[in-house]
Amino acid sequence: MKKKFMALACIVLVVALTCSLFACSKTMFDGRYTKEATAEQAKQAWTSADSAVNGTSRSAVSTDNGAIKGWTGMKMEVNSDMNIERTMGDETFKSAAKTKISGAALFDASAISINGEMSASNSRTGRDTETFTMNAGLYVKDNMTYASMASKDKTLQFKFETKSIAAVAFQQVVASVTDTMAEASMELISAVLDEFDFEMLAELGIKAYIDDSGDYNRIKFVFSVEAIAELQDIADEDLATFKATAAFKENSLIIVTDKSNVFQGAKLSINYAFDGELSEGKAKLSMNAVSSLENIAEVTDYPKDLDSYKDIKDISINDLEGMFDF
Repeated sequence: MKKKFMALACIVLVVALTCSLFACSKTMFDGRYTKEATAEQAKQAWTSADSAVNGTSRSAVSTDNGAIKGWTGMKMEVNSDMNIERTMGDETFKSAAKTKISGAALFDASAISINGEMSASNSRTGRDTETFTMNAGLYVKDNMTYASMASKDKTLQFKFETKSIAAVAFQQVVASVTDTMAEASMELISAVLDEFDFEMLAELGIKAYIDDSGDYNRIKFVFSVEAIAELQDIADEDLATFKATAAFKENSLIIVTDKSNVFQGAKLSINYAFDGELSEGKAKLSMNAVSSLENIAEVTDYPKDLDSYKDIKDISINDLEGMFDF
């Protein structure tokens, strides 16, 4: 018994040392979700998030009008991989999308640090495959703008004064990059909040759990199979097949508010896979996604190599060719 206790103590010590050395840190979404939330608590959280996310413009960082009400800026994180393949008769439709975005931005665009990789493809029997790719980083710090763009065969990194003539010339590019990544960051969470009225949650068997410790109220909505089927437009006659065949992991939405029930952040996790016959034909569907938004007051995390970026005056027209086709 003593040996077991000493072994356990050593494990605890190792974990503690590891976290101190490698900066293990809690996020606003971490909590103990063991207590069921009341209907009033769940509704307050859902309504607060829906109003904040869907009641504003998707142009989140390029204009003050797009700011989430009450927020100075937004920290964002997205890691998703979605695949759809459906066969109806002689025709097969395939769609795939991968997104990896991380960073933060103030809504007045005075400070931005965002990098992202996105790719998508769509194909249909007898038609050419349509593709989209973007690999970019955008950073605004101390009145300087830094941009990193990557295409299939080259990478371009440049910088310029944010209020210079070059900034005017590249304003459209900067807005396009920031809007694309901010919209992608908000899209999944926005879609879920928009899909379900609060009254639908109980009907779909969605459970809500609360952790109200510390400075926040955290409500975790755990999605049922029926909820995932609703999100994926699975027909009623296919629900039994979907439930019996699909594999599910973490599927939830955590909504965080302050003690006054003002929206402070959200984290969505969707993870499932299905391969089987539906009423309209064979289908292979999969989605593995984690997406989060947080209220922030400042941007502090920047790449360490920004000083090595070339001045825009040293960039040629040939360097720029094909880099901004988003």
